[in-house]
Amino acid sequence: MATSGMRSQLAQETRRRITFLGICLAVIGLVLTARVGYWQLRGEPARNVIVGRWNGYHGSTVAGASLGGMKAMHPIGGLPIPGVEHVAQPYKFGEGFGEDEETFYARCAQEIEDRILAVGPENVAAFIGEPVQGAGGVIIPPASYWPEIQRICDRHGVLLVSDEVICGFGRTGHWFGCETFGFRPDLMTFAKGVTSGYVPLGGVMVGDRMARVLIDEGGEFNHGYTYSGHPVACAVAVANIRLIQQLGLVQHVHDDVGPYLAEGFAKLRQHPLVGDAETCGLMGAPLLVQDKTQGTTFPDALAICMVCRGLSFPEVYEPALLSPRLYIGVNTTFMGEEGYDGRGRAHLAVKWDEAGRQAFIIGANPGARATTVELEFPWSVAKVELLDWNVPRFRPTERVEVRNRKLLWTFDRDEGMLMRVTPLAAPAGSDD
Repeated sequence: MATSGMRSQLAQETRRRITFLGICLAVIGLVLTARVGYWQLRGEPARNVIVGRWNGYHGSTVAGASLGGMKAMHPIGGLPIPGVEHVAQPYKFGEGFGEDEETFYARCAQEIEDRILAVGPENVAAFIGEPVQGAGGVIIPPASYWPEIQRICDRHGVLLVSDEVICGFGRTGHWFGCETFGFRPDLMTFAKGVTSGYVPLGGVMVGDRMARVLIDEGGEFNHGYTYSGHPVACAVAVANIRLIQQLGLVQHVHDDVGPYLAEGFAKLRQHPLVGDAETCGLMGAPLLVQDKTQGTTFPDALAICMVCRGLSFPEVYEPALLSPRLYIGVNTTFMGEEGYDGRGRAHLAVKWDEAGRQAFIIGANPGARATTVELEFPWSVAKVELLDWNVPRFRPTERVEVRNRKLLWTFDRDEGMLMRVTPLAAPAGSDD
């Protein structure tokens, strides 16, 4: 029932039907199946070509790697499969260095239309893309890019597929990346963020236009995977989405930490070794280069981002991908007091659930040594629950001390955690 309710809520917000799949890799297979079924029912079975982008990523299955444009993956399985075309990615520094920005992005969008016309609109089923290319290097297009793609697809009757596996569920400062960039996809794939990665779950949202044809004209849509709609995975998704809502994390990214990250990246752009540093919500990728004036990058063999892993860059070559947890905080205030230890080491953000009279505390200590924070609540503390933490040596609740209305919280070095604090039921006549 909980999954059904969450499905209805998401469907109402996005005006889409939702199918949950047990694993992320299955979503692209379902997209291909739906694409074929839709155009057959529409009486246009020749529409079977899908256009994607070079350096896009849609998984590592035969279908996903084919639609994706990561050339290093193609020789392994003799990919791409027939019926897949690729066009340029909107990567200004790497593929349009020195070119006027507006001209470059217009050219990238126009290449999509040129490819549709070359193949023949009567043969093209869909265009697929990530709102922000994630694994390909956090390639962030300008505001004009996706609306132009929408117009091109509408003009030629081509379906638009938004791969929201990375962007979905708050990463860009909206629930989905298509909202951030202002376009209306016919199909949306999602995974990762729906459970915050704790349990594998993927899914596909189908827009009303496609759903009406597939259901009303096609009857039962015969598809499925062994673990489709697995109840454990769906239960985790329900709990995760509720927590995102209770903590106000999407708004937190949009209003607080997203602008904070953008401000920091703007400073990085002044560095002579940073060729580009753009952000979208809570994701970004500073591009480390040898010479930013000439557009010269470091040799691949140097693996410059591996050299810089002390800066918390993941195991990638370039650019240096950064996508912190959505509940990461900046220096905030709590009860009118500074929400950190006075030396700027332990940063806290507190979100209130007024209906349940409970508080969610998001904390991080980026310092090199432990530190203790003292918080005071308007009610006596009954219970402290650990929801997530990133230091596996021991459970942080072993270092939480409750003293009536006060909570003393010791952070280990480089530690971040998420906790829920519940009040003690106030006796009759009490001020608690």
